[in-house]
Amino acid sequence: MKIKIKHLFQNIVLKLYFLTVIGFILAFIIILVIYQIKGNKDANNRLDKLRFKNELIIAKRGSIISSDNHKLAFDIDMYNLILDPMNIKKTNKYTQEQMIENIADVISRNTNLNKYDLIKEITASIDSKKRNLDLKYKVELEQKEKILKDIRRYTSNKIVFPKKDNLRYFNSYDVFKNIIGYFKLADGVNDLGENTIYDKPVYGLEKRYDSYLKGENGIRRYFIPASDNTQIVAATTPYKTEEKILKDAKNGYDLHLTIDTVMQFSLNEELKNVYEKFNPQNVMGIIMESDTGKIIAMDSYPKSENIANIKNINISDVFEPGSIFKPITTSIALNENLIDTDTIIHSNGYIAVRDRVFHDHDNSTVGDLTLTDVIAKSGNVAMVKISNLIDTKVFYEYLKNFGFGSKTGIDTDYEIRRPLFKLKDLTEVKKATVSFGQGIDMTQMQILNTLNSTINGGKLLRPYIVDYISDQKGNVIEENKPLVISNPISEKTSEKIRNLLYSVVETGTGRSAKINGYNIGGKTGTAQKSGKGGYIKGKYFSSFFSFFPADNPKYSIIITVNEPNNEKKIYYAAVVAVPAVRKIAEKLINYKSITPDYEKEEVKNKKKIAKKVLKSNLKEIDAKFDNFIMPNLLGLSLKELISLDAFTKYNIQYIGSGNVFIQNIDEGKIIDKDSEIILELR
Repeated sequence: MKIKIKHLFQNIVLKLYFLTVIGFILAFIIILVIYQIKGNKDANNRLDKLRFKNELIIAKRGSIISSDNHKLAFDIDMYNLILDPMNIKKTNKYTQEQMIENIADVISRNTNLNKYDLIKEITASIDSKKRNLDLKYKVELEQKEKILKDIRRYTSNKIVFPKKDNLRYFNSYDVFKNIIGYFKLADGVNDLGENTIYDKPVYGLEKRYDSYLKGENGIRRYFIPASDNTQIVAATTPYKTEEKILKDAKNGYDLHLTIDTVMQFSLNEELKNVYEKFNPQNVMGIIMESDTGKIIAMDSYPKSENIANIKNINISDVFEPGSIFKPITTSIALNENLIDTDTIIHSNGYIAVRDRVFHDHDNSTVGDLTLTDVIAKSGNVAMVKISNLIDTKVFYEYLKNFGFGSKTGIDTDYEIRRPLFKLKDLTEVKKATVSFGQGIDMTQMQILNTLNSTINGGKLLRPYIVDYISDQKGNVIEENKPLVISNPISEKTSEKIRNLLYSVVETGTGRSAKINGYNIGGKTGTAQKSGKGGYIKGKYFSSFFSFFPADNPKYSIIITVNEPNNEKKIYYAAVVAVPAVRKIAEKLINYKSITPDYEKEEVKNKKKIAKKVLKSNLKEIDAKFDNFIMPNLLGLSLKELISLDAFTKYNIQYIGSGNVFIQNIDEGKIIDKDSEIILELR
């Protein structure tokens, strides 16, 4: 019995041993199979890296298109020239050296590359058996075809392998570059791990909307022959056989702008004229739709020739606006029902606030004036008195609601924001200076946007340059729409401001902006430039803000001249900025075929009456000057004006040619020899 049990136990052990051995063998086989599969896969992967290469398919960048459908920036097809020097061989007619020279000659004739430099590069590549020589030069389709055709005259071997690429092209770039922006060559690393140089947008709309414009690059894979057979390699390298598209390229979206090319060119031309006439540091201007915030044109002059120094100073340079700020102070007081348009304000020509004394710019605003006269003739003292009526905290809150201390939100990069001073810093003196536009800094875009809110019904809008974004089929992807940021004043107050600013053009400092048949509103501002330790003598920012039609504004315009520096020392906005704005408005009226506000025949009749009444005897004019009374100079020719004895005795400044059309001081006003008399001739 014991023997049987022992025998049974031995059989069980033997079987377990046998099963264990079999298990180990099976496990070993499975492991070998797994390693074989994995090894094959790794080997195939390593082999694929040698046999195949991935290459980017560069997506086309979206276009930037003006509101009148002109392409301002777009990609064009270009071809990088890549050579296979090993395919340059001797022929029955030419030696290899002659063939190298022939190929170099063909390429140099169709490009800007130097023939002899090419010969050196090709020869060095052949000596080192280099099959892929990238000339790092792009040609257009016509150039590419010409090069291939000319090479076929010498050999049927494939020597030049054009690689398709894109090149950014800018139309009339000098006029639009401050808006569109520019690119910088930057070292980048693409998804495939290849070191590549990309064009990197670093400014303007190209940067702001890069994620929409750039699209998505695709990937293609192609076969690299692995053979010692020279003929096989020569026939295929660098041909991309067994090419497979792994990922299609997706072209970028197009930007459709609010910018109109006709008005952008017109603005650029007018800014250039102002610059050449008055020799300022720079001059800048903006045209905006009053009720939407769309930017129709925005420019400055001069522009930097160095692309790295390009900037949009309309949104980046800050300055004290001066008297164009006065409608803001006035609108606050009107909105708070502290004054009305028929309120009478008295000025002695000066006013003391604490330890400071503020003066009117001349005696045209001395005496009892209605609010209309105060704005039309730009009185400083009256503005200080108006600000004194406004509670300081209320005044401060209005400034914030008007957008001061904040960016306008315009859809481009590098807009500057100058922080608003704190409430505790708004002292009695500070409030007085701010009331007429000193002691507060802003960009031109900001002051235009704020002033626009005083005349468009009280809506502070977000200005914008891009109207909408579309795909390549024209489908709208995104759209900008008018956005009201705040409503600092009521429609009723805004209507009063429109009427007040209409009087500036009809009877005040902005009379040079008059256009026959049209009701124009506006406000001049001549602000002394601030510097370390105070204001700088003889240096000014001269601005004019205008809008039309005055009763229902459609367009708002501003031009600012930074530091006019001319022989006659003319710096008043009425002379250096207002005529330029008028010319822009005239071009806009003609271009858009804007209907007149009243009949031109009525204007002709007014002009006939004016000529009869305003033509005066020269001796009578001199007699009035002798008695320090401003005479009526309207209608005088330049020759008659110069012949006056008063011309050399008084500070008389004039612009234009023809007859005196506008004078800045009304007939009958008391003047002295220091009074600045500004005349416009047409």
